[in-house]
Amino acid sequence: MVKLETHNVRGVLALSKDFNTIIQKDKNNLELAIELLMKDIVDANIYNNLLKSLKHDLKENENFYNESKTFWYLTIQANEESIMIRLCRIFDTEKNSISMIN
Repeated sequence: MVKLETHNVRGVLALSKDFNTIIQKDKNNLELAIELLMKDIVDANIYNNLLKSLKHDLKENENFYNESKTFWYLTIQANEESIMIRLCRIFDTEKNSISMIN
């Protein structure tokens, strides 16, 4: 059994060896890769739903938004970036990545 060596880089699980080689050698690693990919897909959807709900609520309560524009701007921006980060990982074309492309 080949042990999958990982390390955490800014909250992102990164593989330390060639991903395709590891997957071919160990079924457990394939399951881990699928689980990590599914987590990114689910998280992107959660952030997207949160963002839509937040934007809707802020339109409905403009006075609430106007009292703290900077906070809500940064909150919306953070959610948009969280969605984009996950989408980039899901569709990453790098050969060592865990993505839909690979």
